[in-house]
Amino acid sequence: MIPANPAALVEVPKKSHHEMKALGPEEAARFLEAAREDRFGLLFELLLVTGARPSEALAWTWADLDVEHASLSTVRSLVRTESGWQLAETKTPRSRRSVPLPASSMRRLQEHRRAQAEERLQLGAEYAGHGLIFATATGKPLDLHNLRPATSARCSSARGSPLPCASTISGTRARACSWRRASIQKW
Repeated sequence: MIPANPAALVEVPKKSHHEMKALGPEEAARFLEAAREDRFGLLFELLLVTGARPSEALAWTWADLDVEHASLSTVRSLVRTESGWQLAETKTPRSRRSVPLPASSMRRLQEHRRAQAEERLQLGAEYAGHGLIFATATGKPLDLHNLRPATSARCSSARGSPLPCASTISGTRARACSWRRASIQKW
């Protein structure tokens, strides 16, 4: 029998913390330009405009969009559980909010709604009608992990030098407010 635990003498390396690599205003504009025609381009735009967490944006339904007041409300989050996708409370109570949208985003949302309605008509009963603003072509919830390849492709195809994409989806929240303030005059 060993009198002492030999692992107790080992120094465990500390976990290194890396600073989030978020896009600056100019980089965000380049990213959005590259993503404009992408199926998820509008999602990326709204992540930057609203500062919503990706899980909150993936839970937006058409009922959350207030066309009259040009605003979008965040009231829930989309989470994956052992039994599948589930709508849940937002991470914090302060996450529940309504954010005004620029006219350009409202126009793109209306175009997106028409395109989604066409997909729904083509699939008929096979379309999963959850009312989500951002869904798969069959109407099912989007998986955040499936967005990462689209994000990487847009970072690579942005005009100028490639963009840092390690944390683009997560980093949108970190940069949303400053990017929004810097570009509000363009709306």
